Amino acid sequence: MKQELISIILPVYNVSKYLEECMKSIINQTYKNIEIIVVNDGSTDESDYICEKYKKLDNRIKVIHQKNQGLSAARNTGLNYCKGEYISFIDSDDYVKPDFIEKLYRAIKEKNTSVAICNYVSLYQNKDLRCEENLNYNNVCSGKNFINSCVVNTVVWNKLYSRNIWNNLRFDVGKLHEDLFIMYKIMYSCDLVSVVNEDLYVYRRRNDSITGSSFNIKRTLDNIEAGENRLSFFKDKEKSLYNMCLVELIKELRGSYVSTYVYGDKKIYIKELGDMIRRARECYKEYIFHNEGTYKCNVKSGIFICFPRTYCSLKILKNKFVR
Repeated sequence: MKQELISIILPVYNVSKYLEECMKSIINQTYKNIEIIVVNDGSTDESDYICEKYKKLDNRIKVIHQKNQGLSAARNTGLNYCKGEYISFIDSDDYVKPDFIEKLYRAIKEKNTSVAICNYVSLYQNKDLRCEENLNYNNVCSGKNFINSCVVNTVVWNKLYSRNIWNNLRFDVGKLHEDLFIMYKIMYSCDLVSVVNEDLYVYRRRNDSITGSSFNIKRTLDNIEAGENRLSFFKDKEKSLYNMCLVELIKELRGSYVSTYVYGDKKIYIKELGDMIRRARECYKEYIFHNEGTYKCNVKSGIFICFPRTYCSLKILKNKFVR
């Protein structure tokens, strides 16, 4: 099989503790015809030194230094510079198995698809935890079937993409959980997606990362915006997907209200809390006619819509007993 050039985009920001392990896993890929686009997004630790060190060790590595603009901007820079026929994104605090690229590339070629996806292992405190929401499909699946709340489908990093997918797509700069704003568009554009039922990607869960950090109102509001964008996207396209997104948005609003009420400052975020419950009630008017949720979800949403503060108090009480 002819080895086409594959671009691996690696955004870097203050990850010197993990960067060398990540870089080694990439340069030791069994698939050799790769270019590694490293975008140092204004790191203030030793990350820039490590980037330059590996650039000297492997001529497939290209390093771009830029002022700190965030993960989305760093990925966009990589997309603007890369030349491969296929593109993969790896986060610089994670690492991949040696045959990560080879098996995804082979899956794309054998099934004639534009995207391949694999399962992953979550690494937390040096323990491997297999994702419970990993894929169970065989070989291929329609892109529409992937558009759900499953973690492996809402992240950009455990996949290989045909270059043409990104011709008119870029990440939204300044958003947290930026993958949520783009993955549904990619999956919807794919008739079929290749599936590799192997744990080829190792995702590191860190307490100091974006996903592991404590309550953040921006992250909360960005998640809601992503859900609203997805709902709007499917409104005139797919009724079933629109209904599913409606259920997911209410769940997101419900969870966001609780986290803001419990972990945020209720006095500071009174406007945001009001907007969340107002939006949830608007969605609920449609939701009750579709009745797409489970009985448990319906009960939770009903209590939340009518008595949001009581719902929060019940959640707090439940958490105390669970502990």
